[in-house]
Amino acid sequence: MLKSVFIAIKKQFAVADEEHGANHENALRLATAALLVEMGRADHYSDGDEAALILELLRDHFVMESEDVGALYEFATEKADQVVSLHELTSLLHRSLDEEERGRLLEMMWRVAYADKRLDPLEDSLVRKVADLLYVRNTSLMKIRERVMSAIDQ
Repeated sequence: MLKSVFIAIKKQFAVADEEHGANHENALRLATAALLVEMGRADHYSDGDEAALILELLRDHFVMESEDVGALYEFATEKADQVVSLHELTSLLHRSLDEEERGRLLEMMWRVAYADKRLDPLEDSLVRKVADLLYVRNTSLMKIRERVMSAIDQ
């Protein structure tokens, strides 16, 4: 069911943020998922753990069925292949998410970055760029990072 919706979203991603219905929600999901895909690719290394974590994060965050999460991940991968600038993904998120929701997105990005138990400089750079584009203060970003690192160490 959602697969057909995501096909429509792919075609109308630029105008979907003008609406506040199902298309808007799906555009937010697609932008979020594409950022997580970008984070998974940032270090140019993937052993499958990052992809599995992204699927889990999307399923839990958006409360979706596995089949729908798979379709979202597939479309997000395509979207990530097509974007020229992170601004294409973050502008809608910045306008639509409140501070707490932006923090949750950055937390998911940090979790993907640390999926392999180490932080690559390219991953660090990407999450910082996204935080800047979402207008999240560096102090908030570092608190989120510390929270994620503490959870990993336990």
